[in-house]
Amino acid sequence: MTQDQQDVERLLRDDHEAMLREAKVPSAGAVYWRASIRARSEAALKAERPLTVVQGLAAAAVAGVGVALGGFAWRSLGAFETSERGLVAAIALGVAALVVISPLAMVALGGRVRFDPPQD
Repeated sequence: MTQDQQDVERLLRDDHEAMLREAKVPSAGAVYWRASIRARSEAALKAERPLTVVQGLAAAAVAGVGVALGGFAWRSLGAFETSERGLVAAIALGVAALVVISPLAMVALGGRVRFDPPQD
């Protein structure tokens, strides 16, 4: 080994020892809190998997119904555009679209529960 390599090795060892002396070990309460949060998170993910599949299927069904209603409205618009029934039909379709879309918006905008760390 050359002198430069020995110097680098000594500097790295000194740095490692200094880091070990300055290392902060978390309290037992903080370690327990982190472990419990992780366990809850993993359990929640495991429980949410089937619900996620069902939500995906429901979203696909709602999208299919929305496309079908849109096609129906598009075809019906030509027949009703000169009468008052056309205006009523357009308003009814708009309200129906809002009723169908609002649950999806609620799911998309829903928040997650957050856990605060323990106060030491």
